Amino acid sequence: MNRIPRLSCPFAPDPGGDLFLLSLEPDSYGQVFYWEHEREPPDGGEMFAEFPNTNVLAQDFESFILGLGEA
Repeated sequence: MNRIPRLSCPFAPDPGGDLFLLSLEPDSYGQVFYWEHEREPPDGGEMFAEFPNTNVLAQDFESFILGLGEA
């Protein structure tokens, strides 16, 4: 079973064990996703669309970094 999308690049964990992922899929290339281990499906897939425990945080890495100070 794949625990994270196959075409993703984890680049940082959060203190609770979740991950920040960079998408390498053609349709969402460069988008930053948040992966929540508490909501992990019992049978993962390969693409982001098959992981209901991922949410888009930013359209690209630069926007993600620039948005870190916002709350």
